[in-house]
Amino acid sequence: MKIIYFSLGYSTHDYRFLKAISEGGHEVFYVRLENNPRQVEDRPVPPNVQQVLWAGGKTSFRWRDLPRWALDFRRLTKEIKPDLIHAGPIQTCAFIAILSGFRPVLTMSWGFDLMDDVHKNWWMARVTNYVLRHSTYFTSDASITTR
Repeated sequence: MKIIYFSLGYSTHDYRFLKAISEGGHEVFYVRLENNPRQVEDRPVPPNVQQVLWAGGKTSFRWRDLPRWALDFRRLTKEIKPDLIHAGPIQTCAFIAILSGFRPVLTMSWGFDLMDDVHKNWWMARVTNYVLRHSTYFTSDASITTR
């Protein structure tokens, strides 16, 4: 299966997910949303994972870049032709994946996006609701309850 794994940055969690997915025999394309100066994972991406260059991934996430990034992410899906997009956090990566129009999308909550980000303001609540309603699948690495 051809999978686009779309995440905020590159953390120990990303390394573990990328490693597990690629060792499962899948063809993995790793798309990073931000170039975070606080990167906490020093290991290179696992073997057999292809890092994808795109319009995002060079700066921090800014809402004003959303239309451009959603269009460029759509371009990626047309070039790569994945079988699945695995994307999270909800309000950034999964939102861009959903806006690209590609399906199926596996939205993955990183916990904080459902425990805190969703409650920041009405916009974050609407984005979260929109993403969850339009996702094909949902998973979380945290056990949470909503308010």
